Amino acid sequence: MGDRKKYFLANPFINGTMKKEYSSKHPIKAAYKAFNYLSGYFSNSVPEYLFSLRDESYNLYHFNVTEKRVGDKVNYTITELTNQLSADLEKKFISELKKVEQQEGGKKHKHKDDDSSSSSSSSSSSDYKLYVVKPVQPVSYYWYNAYLYQPITPITSVYVPSFTVPLSPYIRINIVP
Repeated sequence: MGDRKKYFLANPFINGTMKKEYSSKHPIKAAYKAFNYLSGYFSNSVPEYLFSLRDESYNLYHFNVTEKRVGDKVNYTITELTNQLSADLEKKFISELKKVEQQEGGKKHKHKDDDSSSSSSSSSSSDYKLYVVKPVQPVSYYWYNAYLYQPITPITSVYVPSFTVPLSPYIRINIVP
């Protein structure tokens, strides 16, 4: 197990309780593990699905999944795509990804502290308490950057999976860098 690397789901980025780390000697094997796990939450097949993994050093690996329905089963293949991202685009995506990763575990919200007996109408930042809402679903937030794949493979549309009940994540899709 010494030469196994850790890979993480990067695009889409999922905030939730689902597994997002996959160990393997090769990125393509980690991609199969990641897609098997993620697609377990899909309620439909998706004809084409582009996704990315990152390693611990934030090197990106991109994949194209093609699915075909055969009766009530879905067969799929995963192809690793050549990374043809410009340095600027990759840097921008990784910067955005790190910001989203830092928010994982829940959003911070400010809540007015009503325990004050003062009748003052002005409020200061000390009147508010921060609290964190932790995700309790496997997929509570789905963040996807469609623009990431334009330099790699020309795309004109993106298939977004439907999720199994009771999952109803917020879905955010970035279409421009």
